[in-house]
Amino acid sequence: MTPETFQHQAVRDLVWLLTTPRLCHCTAESWQIPAPHWDTLVQLDSDPRPIEAWLEGKKTTLLGHYHEQLWLFYFDLHPDIELLASNLIVQGEKRTLGEFDVLLKDQRDGLIWHLELAIKFYLGTDSGWGKPEAWSHWLGIACQDSMEHKWQHLLTQQLKLGEQHEVRQWLEQYGETAGQSLIPDRASALTRGYLFYPTQLSSPLPAPEMMNPDHLKGSWITLSQWLNNYQTGIKPEWRICKKPHWMASIAQPEWLTGTSIAETLRQELILPVYEARGNKNQLRKWDKRPQMGTEGLLLERQSGERLFVVSDGWPGYLPMPWHRL
Repeated sequence: MTPETFQHQAVRDLVWLLTTPRLCHCTAESWQIPAPHWDTLVQLDSDPRPIEAWLEGKKTTLLGHYHEQLWLFYFDLHPDIELLASNLIVQGEKRTLGEFDVLLKDQRDGLIWHLELAIKFYLGTDSGWGKPEAWSHWLGIACQDSMEHKWQHLLTQQLKLGEQHEVRQWLEQYGETAGQSLIPDRASALTRGYLFYPTQLSSPLPAPEMMNPDHLKGSWITLSQWLNNYQTGIKPEWRICKKPHWMASIAQPEWLTGTSIAETLRQELILPVYEARGNKNQLRKWDKRPQMGTEGLLLERQSGERLFVVSDGWPGYLPMPWHRL
């Protein structure tokens, strides 16, 4: 089954998480997700009250929180999984030692797993440090995050948390209070998302290192490129993807023409306007986006193609390389 088999949006997005290719193809992603019970998901689609109740009151307007809650719902629902803890903060005597996204017991092997959940949408650029395959060439849309920051933090810190002696002591004490061992036997990431490749480079940007060859791909272009190539479209074939629904396609989308989308793009991605005052060009009007890089709009075509449109000045900022943080 595919996400399009289902009509309730949260169920669609959950199935997307279960069936879409993982983003990271490395030893960090070693845990095998238990196979879905499709009859249960079909029943959930016809009566979505359990998943709606689970999501109610949580910060599910944010993509990261929403995707995390869908995973937690699945872990709580599946008979082969015992969900032990989520977002568990480990507090040392003088400082916070870290946080576990998920601790669960897998009934198939009897092991306790520490899982780190990540959903990322990165845009590739020829700016950055290192060889073309380096993670530093892939940025979040607001330029505050990079694949290098996320992957290095994931591999060197988050997935190593359960190996620290002080953390294991804390988990032992906490588990005694809870009546259940929480010390993880294994750690694994669960990564989902898209990589958006630039279209304006003279030679294609290669995929970053350690990525799943089958990862989901899209493209990104600037506002000017959209206006030059898609503005005159008269066929309603595009939709604007709005958070948190950047995962599965929308069950009942509003399809728009390139002409109608162009005005929205202008309003959202217009660059700062300057005016001459004396001997200086002073800022008259700032775009509402952060100065370090305006955000873009994610579009989806009826064919399934995904396209990020960004301001002409993107990226306006390059995050520092990991080794200099």
